[in-house]
Amino acid sequence: MSEDVRRCIGCGIGVQAIRGEVPPSWAELPGGGYLCQDCREQQQRREVSIARLRGRLSGRFAHSPLERCPYDPADKVLVHAWCEGYVLGRLRRALEPVEAEIRAELMRACEQHPRWPRDVIHQAAIVQEEAGELIQAALDVVYDGADRERLREEAVQVGAMALRFLVHLEE
Repeated sequence: MSEDVRRCIGCGIGVQAIRGEVPPSWAELPGGGYLCQDCREQQQRREVSIARLRGRLSGRFAHSPLERCPYDPADKVLVHAWCEGYVLGRLRRALEPVEAEIRAELMRACEQHPRWPRDVIHQAAIVQEEAGELIQAALDVVYDGADRERLREEAVQVGAMALRFLVHLEE
């Protein structure tokens, strides 16, 4: 007797199909494939959340607030107008001073340490070292009540070293 296993396209869990039928808790999708009960419930919760968000956004945007959006590869459904109109606009405004800080830190680091390793292992280790210092700063803030400004400083250093890593990656 050959096994007839059907897989959930949400989580990949498999179930034994008996006489070609899956358990009633599973849903067969119109385009093919199956969803287990947990993934069906998760999808229903997501649809309710999107409907609520659509209601809050109605009338704010000229185009349809709910469209397929390439920014969310997990489920390909996102409120497109919210994503582009609000989030990206707000992000652009917030990024300008952050980008300036990261650029300044990158220039300072290049002046202070003009030599950069040629191999990616040591380059990545430098980025990781800065990321470790950011984690340490976060731990200090949470558990020791340290100043949050150090978090920003360490995050800027991580960004600067990540940029330096990316610039030298092509060499």
